[in-house]
Amino acid sequence: MLTIYGDTGTLRIPTPDDGVSAMAFVTLEDDRWSVTGGPMTFEPPPVETEPPVRGTAILDHEIGRLALEYASRLEAGDLGAAIELLSGPARAKRAAESAAERKESDEFRRRHMPTAAAFAEQIRSGGQLTFAGERAYLNVVTSESSTNADGSSTFTSTTTSLPFELQDGTWRIAH
Repeated sequence: MLTIYGDTGTLRIPTPDDGVSAMAFVTLEDDRWSVTGGPMTFEPPPVETEPPVRGTAILDHEIGRLALEYASRLEAGDLGAAIELLSGPARAKRAAESAAERKESDEFRRRHMPTAAAFAEQIRSGGQLTFAGERAYLNVVTSESSTNADGSSTFTSTTTSLPFELQDGTWRIAH
């Protein structure tokens, strides 16, 4: 399906369930359409194999405890100990990166992971843990709104996501 927006467009290959299996971006240049982005393909979304776990119940699950331990180790500045919680494939992927890529990735981990106490509170109020076979995904959404001096409102939302994979019967962080 091609959707035109003036001199740009999007080419999408839809799936029967209203998803997208592939897409590309196009632009009209000198009376010719050119691909300016893509094409890119998308994997189908994972099929949930267990009911999701929400809120406080996540903290009672092995994955919830693992997530908080990871946040604690990062908060303490012990990156090596935090990396120990990663799955074998995640550690191998990290080891294959250049020193500069590892440094950038490590800084991202430190900067974007809340403290363990804050993360626990965020999980309680906006966490959802979903399962797809031997993979799981913890998504935590926090929202804040405030009224400005002029009467308008400001709304902010933050999402923290962690993927997990089952390795030898134990959940490990998969990023």
